[in-house]
Amino acid sequence: MLIFATCNEDKLKEIKKIIPECVSMKEAGFYEDIVEDGTTYEQNAVKKAKTVMLASGYATLSDDSGIEIDFFDKKPGVDTANFLFSNKEYKERNKKILELMKNCTNRYAIYVCTICLFLPSGEYFFTTGTLEGEIATTPAGTNGFAYDEIFYIPKLKKTLAQISLNEKNKISHRNEALQKMKIIINDSFLENGSKKVQIKQIKPV
Repeated sequence: MLIFATCNEDKLKEIKKIIPECVSMKEAGFYEDIVEDGTTYEQNAVKKAKTVMLASGYATLSDDSGIEIDFFDKKPGVDTANFLFSNKEYKERNKKILELMKNCTNRYAIYVCTICLFLPSGEYFFTTGTLEGEIATTPAGTNGFAYDEIFYIPKLKKTLAQISLNEKNKISHRNEALQKMKIIINDSFLENGSKKVQIKQIKPV
């Protein structure tokens, strides 16, 4: 079993399109909230992955992702989920961002995603992906979540919320990090060309 430490259903849909063998924390029987109090993406990602791995005994993936906007001096970064408003109120938050950036000419922004794989052996690995874009002048699109309706991709002339999930998964920061992680997962779970069974350790380190 390979667990992905997230309760975010929208995020999980993206992840399962790329690594379908993943199960969520809830599917694995883990229901506790994990406080993300790190100052870097890596610190938050490894904390979540290690916590769930220790509780379950199974290899666990986690991610921490954020948006960095030039206008806000590269913030919110690791505070992305609670910037101005919480993720549950993302439309209000995005509206406020656009108000604050009304007269801004430098609208550059970048999405960052760091993935951590924590194995029962105690080993852990990181991969990172990025997606460059701009903050739109108005929200557009009904797909995606969080900042997607205001994250504009110049080469597509669309926001992330205006493209399908399959299209998003081809270019997203999360896809880039997950594709890199798939190579590490294959090295960890494949032996002589066939899948090994990941055995639960009784006393994982």
